Amino acid sequence: MNKAITVVLLCIMALQTARADEGMWLPYMLHKKIIERMKEKGLKLAGDEIFDKSKPSLNDAIVSLNDGNCSASLISNNGLLITNHHCGYDAIASLSTLANNYLDNGFTAPDFGSELHCPGLSATIIRDAYDVTEYLPDTLINLSEEETRIELDKISIWMQKELNLDDNHSCRIESFYNNMMFVMFVQQRFNDVRLVAAPPSHIGKFGGDTDNWMWPRHTGDFCVFRVYASPDNNPASYSKENRPYRPEKFLEISSNAIKKGDFSMVMGFPGTTNRFATSEDIAFAKEYENPIIAKVRGMAQSIWKEAMDSNESLKLKYSTKYSNSSNYWKYAIGQNLNISNNNLIERRNTHDINAMDYCKSQEGFENISESDQRLKDLIKRITPVKRAQTIYHEALFNPSEVTGIFFDLLHFSNNITGENIDEEEGIYHKSELTNSINAFFDEYDIAVERKVFTQCIKYLYENLDEEFRPNLSKALKRHHNSIEEYIGNIFDKSMLTNKTKALQFAESGRKTSKKLMKDELSVLMLRLIMHYQDIDGIITEYDSLTQVPRQVHIISSTIEGDSPFYPDANSTLRLSYGTIEDYKPADGVTYSWMTTLKGIVEKADEAANNADYAIPDELRNILTDNISKENNIPVCFITNNDITGGNSGSPVLNGMGQLIGLAFDGNWEAMASDFEYDEKMQRCVCVDIRYVLFVLDNMGIGKRIRKEITFGTADSREKTAEIAETVDSSI
Repeated sequence: MNKAITVVLLCIMALQTARADEGMWLPYMLHKKIIERMKEKGLKLAGDEIFDKSKPSLNDAIVSLNDGNCSASLISNNGLLITNHHCGYDAIASLSTLANNYLDNGFTAPDFGSELHCPGLSATIIRDAYDVTEYLPDTLINLSEEETRIELDKISIWMQKELNLDDNHSCRIESFYNNMMFVMFVQQRFNDVRLVAAPPSHIGKFGGDTDNWMWPRHTGDFCVFRVYASPDNNPASYSKENRPYRPEKFLEISSNAIKKGDFSMVMGFPGTTNRFATSEDIAFAKEYENPIIAKVRGMAQSIWKEAMDSNESLKLKYSTKYSNSSNYWKYAIGQNLNISNNNLIERRNTHDINAMDYCKSQEGFENISESDQRLKDLIKRITPVKRAQTIYHEALFNPSEVTGIFFDLLHFSNNITGENIDEEEGIYHKSELTNSINAFFDEYDIAVERKVFTQCIKYLYENLDEEFRPNLSKALKRHHNSIEEYIGNIFDKSMLTNKTKALQFAESGRKTSKKLMKDELSVLMLRLIMHYQDIDGIITEYDSLTQVPRQVHIISSTIEGDSPFYPDANSTLRLSYGTIEDYKPADGVTYSWMTTLKGIVEKADEAANNADYAIPDELRNILTDNISKENNIPVCFITNNDITGGNSGSPVLNGMGQLIGLAFDGNWEAMASDFEYDEKMQRCVCVDIRYVLFVLDNMGIGKRIRKEITFGTADSREKTAEIAETVDSSI
């Protein structure tokens, strides 16, 4: 690795201390100062109880769902896994039918044999981590993100052989600080995950889109799975012979009440942040990226919503797509408001100027302005291309499933026409395509797809700069210059939208290329994708050119003062610490840190016409009964932990490492948190573990769950706390 940059990086890291409670820290590289800060807040654990390579520690109980899409935690010796309802939403929807609608009505498994296998759902646990920066080639420092991933995957395979890892473990190397540091993770990936319990939607999604990204919240956002393993307790594909996984570590459940000011720690797999973004990067998000996301997703959502409201079958088919799309549609709108309200672009520009001025006065950094100006010039030049890339990504690849089935047909055609394809290989590819075709026509509705695809391509064509869009003038002329008429005509005739024709394509052997090129919708798709690939190539080249200037920018941004220097989130295991806190979103307004059962009934009464707050009489009676008994159980709480997407489902732990809740959302006043942590406003919204248990009890499965979990108390950890103090003081 480039030794000069690495030395500067390590020196800066050594000088850093946490400011307030900011930071998504690497638990396998926790600096002594961070541990000290955590202990001041209320941590009772030793550093090696959080992450340790040689003995069970918290990292062995923290799980990445579907390679970082969400987080989860193990809470029993029988592989019981808890996460958010919205993290399990897709799996629950896939298992649901009109006869057994587990999304709406919930699900409980009374015994192991009744637990439902969730195809495609995986659970990954990090076993070890090594800083391998010094062992990797210097050439990585100049590569784009895409090029880096390709090279790191090759090196990871080589490393796995060198370490003599068995088939139950794998290696993956990840880049940090724009290729200035690399960490290799040893992990286990479990592919047999089964549904144990899910609350009905009026609990798991209470508040719906209305409350999304908002506080106060009253959402029972949880569901329970179980990880299964082979009889020898190793990862295995689904089999009736598998047994509940026996984890090396699982979390105790706190039996103590929480209060304002208590220590809180979140461990999980946050997805993406951009804390080292320049003012120009933030301006691009505000002026181009977020408005495009909001517009395209809003169009698709209105079509899906109309279909879902008209038909229960369509509701099941599109509920996951609608939920995922709506989440980031609202996020894009909120982030733009937050950027404007906090003058973030102007403040980041001032910060960068001051950082440059300071660096120019330091030995070895006299010419740093040249690198900074080069970065600004490159960002300006690439802005139109990135805008086009965003339009293609949102309009072509995001809402419509037609693009996906086209890729399946194209992939089949490319494979089946190869020179050395034997009969067995051909049968395999045909079977694979047939399964994809059947799944597509079973899971989606062609009439809905037609509307979504037409509106999205219309938006793409009308909003792309001319140099980035295909020339459709001849085709449009034949259809009265109407893109709706043109798309509608070729859509209805295409094999992409006709199951019989698509299955016939799978039977056409080596003639697939000719058939594909006679299908007008396929030809349009191919032209659009080729344009996108050209754009993607330009972006890749740009990423390579900006790599070193961005590295210099990171160093200059952090070299002065005591700003934190944790790396941006990248779906790797992280830790954030803080406290349970209320906040003041506006003058004269204070939001309490906790909500209770009473608030559910109040919302249901005050917004009787809002379906997001609808609750059945049975639940209302249960809630009212508990409130009247002065047993007003906590529902949700907020902390100032630093989180982002991917942290959903993360365990929220007290100072003794016991589970007190699950992180499931952020708050509206801090929607620009991917660019900046705001200590006064940023809050992590969590469902209280006591509410989770209350719901499970009333679903009739509480006794079964309680037999498996272990409750911890403050007294039970006194000895451990004493040991932790002794160990940490000797570091």
